Amino acid sequence: MMVFAVRAQAGSELKPPESAKKNLVVGTHPIAPFVIKNADGSWSGISIDIWKRVAEELHLTYTIREYPVAELLKPDETGIDVVVSVNASSKNEEFMDVTHGFYSTGLAIAARTEPKSGLSTIASKIFSLKFLKGVGVLLLVLIAMGTIVWRVERAKKPEEFGGSALRGIALGMFWTFESLVGKGAALSRNVTNRFIGLIWAAVCVLGISGVTASLSSELTVNKLSSSVAGPNDLPRVKVGTVKRPSSGASYLEGRGISFTPYDDVTQAAQGLARGDVDAVVFEAPILQYEISKLAPGKVAMLPGTFWNHSYGFGLRSGSDLRESLDRTILRLDERDEYKKIFARYLGTPGD
Repeated sequence: MMVFAVRAQAGSELKPPESAKKNLVVGTHPIAPFVIKNADGSWSGISIDIWKRVAEELHLTYTIREYPVAELLKPDETGIDVVVSVNASSKNEEFMDVTHGFYSTGLAIAARTEPKSGLSTIASKIFSLKFLKGVGVLLLVLIAMGTIVWRVERAKKPEEFGGSALRGIALGMFWTFESLVGKGAALSRNVTNRFIGLIWAAVCVLGISGVTASLSSELTVNKLSSSVAGPNDLPRVKVGTVKRPSSGASYLEGRGISFTPYDDVTQAAQGLARGDVDAVVFEAPILQYEISKLAPGKVAMLPGTFWNHSYGFGLRSGSDLRESLDRTILRLDERDEYKKIFARYLGTPGD
């Protein structure tokens, strides 16, 4: 047990509420980089350091105690005065009051990355749905334009476009393709054919070039590939997260996505590295912190976050601490004091 007493400062702008005159019980549970229990029994981390600044502003005396997560979420029953820290969500508001947020983030995905040879990567892209759709669009355009060329030129150039309809359309498509690459022979010189040539040139510039560029992009060899590109891919892969009541578990359960539960995010990250799961869903900064400990090359964080929310301090229902804490959290944010704390643990200033 550790007791922290903060000395009063002259000229304080906020007067602490009546309940703050006692020694507050501050409950928490280790989860780096927000809450870190050091070897000597002291506490640090993003949330702990921000709490210390808030408490300093309000001249609060408090004791930090470690609790199981389930007990932290019910301060009315456990007698905890302040919980460091909790998601600002409607679910948590059912069991406690939650202050203004001091850090905004969301869920993120870490996925396995497997090196692939250039040949296997190209093969997988050729048979991808996106590539096949692009080929289909290009083929339909060539057939439509080939048919138009055959109908216009079959009487004027029977030696080239005469014969059966199938032969004529095929030759029209061949002319269309040659024109696409800049080697097509000129059509009969009349107003109709010149108009056709003009329309086809516009289609090539505005439409076909975009399709061919997309196909070329699909064939670009990427030496690192992942079976997960974002949240929409989660239902078809093996997913892991921290067991309830984590936000990752709530997100997956709410969408009917089955997952492998782990006791903590460290075990989840290690399970991902071993190949037990294809992806892990959890709070972005916490997951990033754990992934950074693993050997590089096997797993990677996907860019961006989703199901965004903020972290605040939890209080007993109806606590008279709330207004003072809210005002202090906002005031410290206006001073940009949190950025120094974010940089200390995350390496870059927070937003």
